[in-house]
Amino acid sequence: RGFVLDRFQDTDQLAVAELLLLAGTVVVALVGGLLPALLAAVVSFMALNYYFTPPVGRLTVAQSKDVIALMVYVAVAAGVASVVDRASRRAADATRARTEAATMSALSRSVLTGQDTAEAIVSRVRETFGQKSVSLLRRGGSGWEVVAASGPDHACAPDHGDNRVRVDDDHVICLRGEPLRATDQRVLEAFALQTSLVLEYRRL
Repeated sequence: RGFVLDRFQDTDQLAVAELLLLAGTVVVALVGGLLPALLAAVVSFMALNYYFTPPVGRLTVAQSKDVIALMVYVAVAAGVASVVDRASRRAADATRARTEAATMSALSRSVLTGQDTAEAIVSRVRETFGQKSVSLLRRGGSGWEVVAASGPDHACAPDHGDNRVRVDDDHVICLRGEPLRATDQRVLEAFALQTSLVLEYRRL
């Protein structure tokens, strides 16, 4: 960034440098979110101050008009970063909502056909949430036992899982891997309901 600003310093193209730094702030907002973008805006403000506003090479401002220009830049950069971050979050939420709807639809179809198995469910749970392993556990007389599992190093007891959901009084689905978002809980509970139907179907 300093190399680019050095190039523009001799020609006094402050407006061009501001646009370049503003574009950089937008990219940071898209990649890192709001807080890194705000930090980038502050760093850009200091860079513009150091390279362009008299006295050049110092973090001081001699003229009031330059102070106003820099403050306007920071305000615009922060506003743009906020809007970009909000739009990015909404796009991510929309993508998750479509994925959730597709998963729910697939669950509904599998429940209606009655062809799912416990092994198929744990495999689908693992794939849906990107987990390292998923296991369906049953409480027995001597402790917990694995009914079905997908992935290596699966949990053999509810306490061994990073995430879990209750199926019924005697069954629990345990997941090992990345923590789930709060929005994933509804889908996980739908899998638990489907599992209870599969177990009931097997019992009958």
